[in-house]
Amino acid sequence: MIRQYKLPTILGIVILVLGVAAGIFLVQNRQIFQPKATPQETPQMVKITNVQDRSFTVSWITDKKTAGFVAFGKTDSLGTTANQAASLGETSNVHYVQIENLTPDIQYFFKVGSGKNLFDDNVSAYTVTTGQALEALPQPDVIFGKVEGLQESVILYVTIAGVTPLSTLVENNGTWSVPISTARNRSLDGYAKYDRKESVVDIIVQAKTALTAAKVKTGSSHPVPTITLGKNQDFTNIKPIGEDIPSLPLSQLSLPDKEATQPSGFSSLTPDQTQKTTPQLAQGTSPEATSSPAPKVKPSPSPSPSPSPSPKVSPKPKPSPSPTATPSGRVSLPSTESGLPTSGNLTPLLGAIIIGVILVLIGIFLPRRIKI
Repeated sequence: MIRQYKLPTILGIVILVLGVAAGIFLVQNRQIFQPKATPQETPQMVKITNVQDRSFTVSWITDKKTAGFVAFGKTDSLGTTANQAASLGETSNVHYVQIENLTPDIQYFFKVGSGKNLFDDNVSAYTVTTGQALEALPQPDVIFGKVEGLQESVILYVTIAGVTPLSTLVENNGTWSVPISTARNRSLDGYAKYDRKESVVDIIVQAKTALTAAKVKTGSSHPVPTITLGKNQDFTNIKPIGEDIPSLPLSQLSLPDKEATQPSGFSSLTPDQTQKTTPQLAQGTSPEATSSPAPKVKPSPSPSPSPSPSPKVSPKPKPSPSPTATPSGRVSLPSTESGLPTSGNLTPLLGAIIIGVILVLIGIFLPRRIKI
């Protein structure tokens, strides 16, 4: 007689529960069944930058060229994937992923994808919280420049005190730009405040094999002096464009030519010449009121202080008895209607030419008619 063994109902339920739990655990950690990632594919120097209310950026490097992506979501189960920048190609050593269309003021979980594997932050997923939604935009402020000596794709990081970290991919021609006026403060509840002239900007250029550091003040970052890859540089002593032009006192400024700016109807005279010019008498004005002062003479021995001419004066220069002002060495010509003398009239010239042509024609044709 064959015995039949039956599994107790309670033990079967326990095995079933343990199997389901083990299956869920293994699905959430599915990389266990995948080939183990090589050290060359492991992400290094993972950075979170450009955090806004609806976006943020994740970047890293790998020793081996691999495909880069980020798996993210509002829970640690993730669920959405974003690929690296198209300009980097399908595989690269430098990886740059922009995650967009997010919800403001929400914590997001993400893992870094390299090749066919997902990498977290020491067993748990990376986390980042988006900023609060802001309405009014500050006055634009964009720093920009150029990196020379590029042989591969590089990432440029910008750090300013009190400002969330910023970054950008450097173009193939070496140019780059980073808007800093819209960067958030450390608490992400507002735009960062900084000195637009004196704040120090720390710049790091991340290549596959090396880091290049540069330092400049915000006032001298439009543009930032050219950064040479592989050479650390300090530009903080460079003055902003326009501040190195010395201001000259008014006495040293070159003024425009007087004659070129003289209004029509006025003569070009210096103050000394103006005092010497014979004034024109207005109709109905007495000569005494407008005559220029008489030429200076040596004091007369006559006890009379009166400046009027006296017949007893010694043979010193006598003032003219005429009430009109004495002419000076500079003669003022009467102004024309336009204020300047007419340089010539074209009408008489044209008339003379026409008359000349008529006389020539008469001289040519008149003798022929007489002969006929």
